[in-house]
Amino acid sequence: MNIAGYQIVYNRYLSDYEEVKLNFKSYILGDSQGKAVGDQGEEIGVYNFSDDSDSYEDIYRKTIFLLHNTQIDTLFVSVNDHTLSSYRDKRNNSDRSILFEEKSFLGNIKYYLIYRYLVLTNSKYWDIIKLSLKSEESDKKELEWNVYSEDEKKLYAKRREIGQFVGKTQSARMKKYLKQIIEDCRKNNVVIIGVKFPITYHLNNLIAEKSFFADEVLMGEKCDIVDFSKKMFKNPDMFKDADHVNTLGAKRFWELFNKELNRWKLSLFSIFTNKLC
Repeated sequence: MNIAGYQIVYNRYLSDYEEVKLNFKSYILGDSQGKAVGDQGEEIGVYNFSDDSDSYEDIYRKTIFLLHNTQIDTLFVSVNDHTLSSYRDKRNNSDRSILFEEKSFLGNIKYYLIYRYLVLTNSKYWDIIKLSLKSEESDKKELEWNVYSEDEKKLYAKRREIGQFVGKTQSARMKKYLKQIIEDCRKNNVVIIGVKFPITYHLNNLIAEKSFFADEVLMGEKCDIVDFSKKMFKNPDMFKDADHVNTLGAKRFWELFNKELNRWKLSLFSIFTNKLC
């Protein structure tokens, strides 16, 4: 029972998360907004190491892993308006990203092994198994953002706002990890650049005054910010929902991203040599 259950969990929840290419010098890290832009950045030397629900704690663990296992010189990290919201204290990948921690940092390895491999005692694993059974029964195709009516778009954007923008204060925990990411990058001469991924204007209209200002944390440390959040307001056909691009939007994102690299004379090394954060 445990072996069969773990196989489902590993295939659907753990395996993809653990995959990473270590032969790049530039990496981009974020949550589902970052994951949505896909892997076309590899063509210009940027590896997308983002995943659904990644918090700054998860990104911190990945950053340390990259610092120890790659020749990374540039890190692009998500600073969208929701990323310092307290909802990330609970909705994250702390159970998965712990794999990227060095063994010396793991407190109770025995507990970790039990939590990771014993399906019967892990409620999250049970939920994944249940969802996998349902997904096999239903093959419903998701609609694209452009298909929804104006009222539906407003409704779905409102749901996103309510879910992500919890309270009015930054998560102290997430802010601590974001600052630690900056500090460790600085110690290792890695340039860190903030990235704001594209969102729809429907969502932007609702959250314009509700940002948790992760970008200001980086700017306070004299780090650059590249803001694509408003670049696709006139292109609803480039989104699959209120704040995730579709395949067309992903292609457009990397075109815009590459233009930024061109503006900075294409070479990440020469661009940021005098801008080490």
